[in-house]
Amino acid sequence: MTAKAKFRFELAGWVLFTLSAAFFTLSSLKSGDLAAITGSALFFVACLVFMRPLLSSQKCGG
Repeated sequence: MTAKAKFRFELAGWVLFTLSAAFFTLSSLKSGDLAAITGSALFFVACLVFMRPLLSSQKCGG
C-alpha cells in the first residue's frame, strides 16, 4: 500500500469516527443525559486532536 493510500484510509477512518461522535453528541443532547453529553463531546474533541497531526504531516510534505 502506498503512503498516499494509507493516508487516505487513516483520514477516512478519523472522519467516520468524528461523524459518529457528532451524531452521538446530538443524540445525547436530545436525551438530556449530562454524562453522555460530556462523554460524546470529549470523544468528538479527541477525534479532532488525533486528526490534527495526520493532516499537518500531510501538508508538510509527509
